[in-house]
Amino acid sequence: MQPNSTRWRVPPLAWLPIALAVAAETASNALRAYGLGAHLDRFTLSVDGQAVSVAGGVLVLAAIAVSLSQARAAWVALTPSAPARQRVVSGLAAALLLAISVSAMASHILEAQRARTADEGGARGRYDRAKAAHDKAAGELAALSGVRSIADVKAALDAAPVPRTVFVRTKQCTDVTRDDSFRDCKPILDLRQEMGRAIRKAELEPEAKTLRDELARTERPEEATASEQAVSGVWAWIMGLGVVFVATFGAVIFARVDAVPPANDNAAAVPVPLSPIPPVPPGDSGSVVDWVREFRAHNGRRPHIPELQARFPGTSKTTAWRRCKAA
Repeated sequence: MQPNSTRWRVPPLAWLPIALAVAAETASNALRAYGLGAHLDRFTLSVDGQAVSVAGGVLVLAAIAVSLSQARAAWVALTPSAPARQRVVSGLAAALLLAISVSAMASHILEAQRARTADEGGARGRYDRAKAAHDKAAGELAALSGVRSIADVKAALDAAPVPRTVFVRTKQCTDVTRDDSFRDCKPILDLRQEMGRAIRKAELEPEAKTLRDELARTERPEEATASEQAVSGVWAWIMGLGVVFVATFGAVIFARVDAVPPANDNAAAVPVPLSPIPPVPPGDSGSVVDWVREFRAHNGRRPHIPELQARFPGTSKTTAWRRCKAA
């Protein structure tokens, strides 16, 4: 009796994750291939003001061919009924194409991680600069906390007790050359210095508030540790391998294996009708072998021993078995 054969069948719902994985893998390979081809300026055309890379387009077609061939190669390599040589060649092709697709997918993930790291570094830099400016303004404002307002200092200037003759002679206390003039103008000179500090304080107050509000709106991202960076790099390769693995072996993973009974399970009890063959003597081994070959070509299998004995009466089981093996 012949053993049962197997048949792989993929459920309809399983094609959804398989199709998504294949689409992602194909897009990844196509984008990576087009990006490489776009660097060849000699093969770049301008279409409606947009640069189109001919070399990139050729590489995209190659990438699509790789993605579509990859899943088929894996299916053939793992199909039990496929010829041995075809399975070996398909397995080698699947491994090679798998490495290509995993590298493309991982490179996209690593590139995205580098962009995120750059953005986080820029955010940290902006936060540090804003904090430094805020701390500087806040420190300077704290040093001017005891300074009166501009209006108060101006009122004090207007009421400064400076003799009129000195005020006129020194051009409003701006040209002080004599000691007695300096002594008389000192109240105004001190108030003018305070006025400068009051003006600076008035400038710093809104500036410090703006910097404080900006700092409150900004969040400083934490820097990744060496362990986190290593895990991110490994994750990129694992993620790329996972997507490509589903795209490649998804049909095999989701396939249902059904046992298929042999077509002629009861052939031993019922002789199979063949083309008429002239009777032959029981000892004519050449005719027996020819009959076995014709039987196999007609039915896709060797005859069972009872079938051969029915066709060639007087043939022993041992002789029948040898003739079948010889065919």
